[in-house]
Amino acid sequence: MGHAPGLDCHDHMTIDHRGSRPSRMPRPKATDALLSPAESRALLKATEGKPRDRAIVMLFARSGLKSNELRMLDLADYRPDRHQIMVRAVRGGRQRVVPIGDPVIEAIDKWLKERPNSSIPALFMTRVHTRISNRHLRNLIKGIGRQAGITRDLHPQALVPMVNVDDPLIRATLGGSDEEDAQSSVEGLLEVVDAMRSLLIAVALGDPTPQAAEDEYRTRWTAISRALERLGLANPFPWRSVWDWLAYYSRHLATPTEKRNYVADLVEPLVAELEARASPRMGDKWRAGWGFVQARLSQLESRMRSAVSVDDFQDIGRRAREIVVSATNLVFRDSMVSPGVSIPKGADARSRLEIVLASEMGMRLRPELRALLRELMQRLWDQAQTLTHSSSATRLDASVVSQMTAALARSLMELDTATSR
Repeated sequence: MGHAPGLDCHDHMTIDHRGSRPSRMPRPKATDALLSPAESRALLKATEGKPRDRAIVMLFARSGLKSNELRMLDLADYRPDRHQIMVRAVRGGRQRVVPIGDPVIEAIDKWLKERPNSSIPALFMTRVHTRISNRHLRNLIKGIGRQAGITRDLHPQALVPMVNVDDPLIRATLGGSDEEDAQSSVEGLLEVVDAMRSLLIAVALGDPTPQAAEDEYRTRWTAISRALERLGLANPFPWRSVWDWLAYYSRHLATPTEKRNYVADLVEPLVAELEARASPRMGDKWRAGWGFVQARLSQLESRMRSAVSVDDFQDIGRRAREIVVSATNLVFRDSMVSPGVSIPKGADARSRLEIVLASEMGMRLRPELRALLRELMQRLWDQAQTLTHSSSATRLDASVVSQMTAALARSLMELDTATSR
């Protein structure tokens, strides 16, 4: 009988950092590993104001790391610029690269701002400046679980992995009736897709190697395929193996820029469609979607501050397009479309905004402001598209696109808020 990825049928062996003999730590049963979406939210809420604990929970929940792998992470293993964690504490002495999404990076960055200066290289430390232990991790997760109101004792592996096709967040996307769970599940699936995008780009740039990335790729590909099949959507990643991706880009994509842009363009329509589907399912909780957009704007501004290369500037263009699509989908309603007229696809932000501006919502704006938003959308979309594909992009180009994106998104948020009063 099969079992969930990340769960072994055998006892889990761990080795402490002093090189002592292995100790046995029993794995939780597969049924214990399933947290409900409500429990997942409660667990994160219990870590508010505790940057280290929140970063640990996010890593367990979103990366699939085992306890010994997480505790042995060093500062040098964290690669936010590549959206990666280098895992070295792997059986057999091998290394592997694990993709991580923006929420995980945000959580780790907050911890690093408060991490005490210390000579030890550990990413996560105790209060007495020693590397965190397996026992400490087990007790930490149990304690957070109790604070979250979860009656059973939680094991660190009970939080992983999101890439599991049986993960409750993904299951909720496939048919959950609770509106808040539906929103959380879509955001979770979007993170899985984003991690897959980061993995493909990283492989194409030479780190990790296809050998190191193969298992991770297959697990994510299977999860995405099954989830999207039940949603009636196609998997945008046509390669069943990372080796097929290697064969493709070796023949067709010559430069790092071409590889990045190809993957970004491949994923963008799916991201837009998922976000468009999320909005109408939120019901009375639709305003939470603006929190998601605001978080992405903050990430865009942070990325802009650290951008130094052409690749970084191109990434600003890609992120800008995704934010524009998200913001437009939050103000768009299918009911705004006249009977007999086709509803524009979720990725067609310009057509959707035209419909919004012609609707009752848009009529709350003075004609000159409607014209201004229409012009801003057109100019921004063209400039973001150019920036994403430009091999000569500059910091000034990226900065202008970033500022225009914030202006449009926040204007649409204000329009939506004014209409809902």
